[in-house]
Amino acid sequence: MEYHDTPFVPKKTSAFVQMSTTNKIELKEFGKNIKKYRKERKLSLRGLAALAGMEHKQITEIEKGESDIRLSTAIKLIWALKVEPNDVFPKGGED
Repeated sequence: MEYHDTPFVPKKTSAFVQMSTTNKIELKEFGKNIKKYRKERKLSLRGLAALAGMEHKQITEIEKGESDIRLSTAIKLIWALKVEPNDVFPKGGED
């Protein structure tokens, strides 16, 4: 097995990394699920933000599917909402 020292660099279109339609759909689904569980727990945006150690504006963007998120951010939200990862991540297609 060969190890390459160069980092992976995604192809760029103009100044922006091109995001596939599938990724956009998954972000929207993730955000929709976060919002669903936030409302079930009767938490405001600011309440969830406080529990997750985030800004409420960032949660708004995530819930709308307008923001890419890091895994660490997803974990903060999952812990704050006390849900399982499978509850919020979109289900993949059946193979």
